[in-house]
Amino acid sequence: MFLERLRASKSPAGVEPSSDTSNVKFVGGCVLDGNNKIGYGFYAAYITNESSFDKISVINTTTDGIRVEKSWYAVFRDLVAKGNLGNGITIR
Repeated sequence: MFLERLRASKSPAGVEPSSDTSNVKFVGGCVLDGNNKIGYGFYAAYITNESSFDKISVINTTTDGIRVEKSWYAVFRDLVAKGNLGNGITIR
């Protein structure tokens, strides 16, 4: 099981969501610090229909700073991943 700091999904990281999450708006201006103990800083899965995520920075995670899976008709802006032990930003 992976731990995450901020999750935009109806299921935990690594578990396939059975339904979508629509029309989510997040204007962050935030820095998520995994302290080299958290797998994902920001995890989003099955995000659809006019959802948007802005200004999210992630540091010091162990797997992916930012991971986006199974997403369409969504906008991700100003995402930053720095100093993570695994991947910076992963889109699947």
